[in-house]
Amino acid sequence: METELHYLSEGWDSYNAPKPANAAINAASNFISLFPLFKPIQISPCADGGVTLLYSLGKNNILIDCYNSGEIISASWQEQSIPVTEEITLKVSKLTELSKWLLEGSTKCATA
Repeated sequence: METELHYLSEGWDSYNAPKPANAAINAASNFISLFPLFKPIQISPCADGGVTLLYSLGKNNILIDCYNSGEIISASWQEQSIPVTEEITLKVSKLTELSKWLLEGSTKCATA
C-alpha cells in the first residue's frame, strides 16, 4: 500500500488532485494495523488528497477517509442499501475511539 501511494504525483487523476501526504498514508497504515485480521478490500487515493480504505462485511461496507492532515475525517457504514455516515475528526492518536465506533457499526451491520 505505502509504496504505491508514495509514488503518486500531484495531479495523479488528471484533475490536479493532490498526492496523498505521508501523514495520510501513516494514518491509513495505523488504522489497518488496529485490525490485523480485518483487511480492507480496497485502498485508494482520494481526489481531494489523502487515502480511502474500504472494508466489506458481507453486504455491508465501511469506508474510512484519512486526510492529508493525518486526521480521519469521516467514516461510514452501509446497512444494506442505506448509508449511515458520521462526520468525525480524530487525530491518529485517537484511533482507538474510532475503532470502537466502527465496531459498533459493524455489529449493527451484522444484525441488520
